[in-house]
Amino acid sequence: MELSYLQGKISLDADVNVYLKRWKVPENDFTKSEKVTLRRLLSHTAGTSINGFPGYSTLNPTPKITEILKGEKPIANTDSVVVISTPGTELKYSGGGTTIVQLLIEDVTGEPFDLWMKKNVLDSLGMFESTFTQPLPSAYTLHAAYGHYSSGESVKGNWHIYPEMAAAGLWTTARDLAQFMIYVQRALKNENPTVLNNFYVKEMISRQKINGKEIDAGLGFFLNNVGEDLVFTHGGQDEGFISRLYGYAFRGQGAIIMINNDSAWGLMDEITNSIADTYRWPHFNPIERKVTHIDPFGFANLVGEYIKDEEIYKITLSNNQLFVDFKKGYGPLRLWSSAKCEFFIQEEDLTIDFLNCEEKNNQLTITDSKGVKTFFKKK
Repeated sequence: MELSYLQGKISLDADVNVYLKRWKVPENDFTKSEKVTLRRLLSHTAGTSINGFPGYSTLNPTPKITEILKGEKPIANTDSVVVISTPGTELKYSGGGTTIVQLLIEDVTGEPFDLWMKKNVLDSLGMFESTFTQPLPSAYTLHAAYGHYSSGESVKGNWHIYPEMAAAGLWTTARDLAQFMIYVQRALKNENPTVLNNFYVKEMISRQKINGKEIDAGLGFFLNNVGEDLVFTHGGQDEGFISRLYGYAFRGQGAIIMINNDSAWGLMDEITNSIADTYRWPHFNPIERKVTHIDPFGFANLVGEYIKDEEIYKITLSNNQLFVDFKKGYGPLRLWSSAKCEFFIQEEDLTIDFLNCEEKNNQLTITDSKGVKTFFKKK
């Protein structure tokens, strides 16, 4: 089945249960009025659960995709993928939703996801050093990097296996991923031979809407800036690895950065900022924050897990320093104090406020770059 056929076979706005055969999105109160669609899955607005996947040791058996979606224990190491908010009402990253897309492609085409992607996407784009196949085929293992942790210790078995191929299973190189980024940029200028329909490429970098308001997500990409400075981007993190794709839609510039240490986000940002400075990318002015020294005596009261819905942020203490683990593409990050109960991180423009930190703290708020506050309660 060719890609052009699939693009005409599936509607972006139809209920995906129409196409799914081996598993269906479970209906519940959230799906009574709104349905899970391919557009919503690709823009992370479908309301589906499971942020990311830890993968499986090369020494252990791996589950089938339907076992992952059902959360069948003990073979699967994550819970079932379900709808936890009304589809189309909020932007929330969901690797579980992307895994539904993987199953949809398999059920519609009748082919394994990795083989279909190789034939119709990777090879067509000249990405000959890339594969979704899990476990990694032996032809690739001699050239594959080993994953590492912040301690410098390598991942046991060198890397994890990800049967959640669409969400976490792509093995690639910076050159191959740049091929894809350049293809998108050329397609937006109508310069490409047709691999992906140019209409869908433009949809990929078009802001989707929630209640009529545009959000910072397209189809498969997250979006920064507007107009000629529009950026399409996506980060990635597997056990022992991190990556970043950052491309200007219309300026013909961008970067692919890949590091085989899953705590190297600070280094990732320094590399990104250096490239931006060299090529004078817009909207990369540094943000300056002042660090205020405070007595670490009360830091122990702030340690713990903070929860909102299925999101869990973990605050830890080491050598009188606080760290936050967002568990979604960030390793433990140092918290820097700007006031008695207020902290920030270097890697992203956000602040963390511990409410009533001088007494019995049981709640924190995270304020993003746009001033949006999110409340988390202590577990």
